[in-house]
Amino acid sequence: MDSFDYVKNWFESFGYKVLEKPAIQENDCDMHVIGKKKALRVEVKAIRELSNGSWQAQSITTEQKKYDAVAVVFPCGQVLVEKMDDYLKSCSPEGYRTFTWLKL
Repeated sequence: MDSFDYVKNWFESFGYKVLEKPAIQENDCDMHVIGKKKALRVEVKAIRELSNGSWQAQSITTEQKKYDAVAVVFPCGQVLVEKMDDYLKSCSPEGYRTFTWLKL
């Protein structure tokens, strides 16, 4: 499974509908999630372990900041979803987010 599939399964487990995966060359968000009252545009980001033992998600670009939410997928398949505004509060000016609290 790829990151899209993990996030799709996460949203569908709560009863949401996820539209078809967009083509790689499309410049839109990674995922459209449909609920009973609202639709969300979700940016999907993979996470990797850095040499110092912390974890870092791929960067959020200026264009991606307009979406509703971010879904971070860990190597084990776990998914973390946050509102874009909340996610950006923890990002560097370049758009990267580092999870130092995962250093075990």
